[in-house]
Amino acid sequence: MILGIMLFIQFISRFDSLNAIGTIVGTASGFLVGTYIPIGILPNFAQLLIK
Repeated sequence: MILGIMLFIQFISRFDSLNAIGTIVGTASGFLVGTYIPIGILPNFAQLLIK
């Protein structure tokens, strides 16, 4: 896992790009764990996808 992340980061040449990717990953993970929107109010297909 860490090796894959290290290989991915090698292709990013600017620090700003790395920050943008970190923001996207952080926001996506917040939605997936139900921090921003409770899982119970999502449609059934979205709940299935998250579970």
